[in-house]
Amino acid sequence: MAAALSAFLNRTYLQMYGQTLSQLNRYFEQPVLTGYYLTAERLAQNLGEDPESEMRRRIIDQVLEASARMNNGASGEEPPPPAKRQAKKKRAAATE
Repeated sequence: MAAALSAFLNRTYLQMYGQTLSQLNRYFEQPVLTGYYLTAERLAQNLGEDPESEMRRRIIDQVLEASARMNNGASGEEPPPPAKRQAKKKRAAATE
């Protein structure tokens, strides 16, 4: 009887520990996500049609993809791979 109670308490404790650890990780990821969004916003200011602006757009895309991966990692979802997103963009551009 004591062994069963001990096993139950141990399992319950470990489950609560895992949930707490997951919540703490999400809490401490928020400043990083905010930094990603602020970086993208700062880079997006004064975009034009020159080559430098095109490079900025690529950097912004990468920053936003990193933040999406980080944010989806907290919820357990997986973002679509970049190849599928690019194919979707090409199809949309071809239909226009």
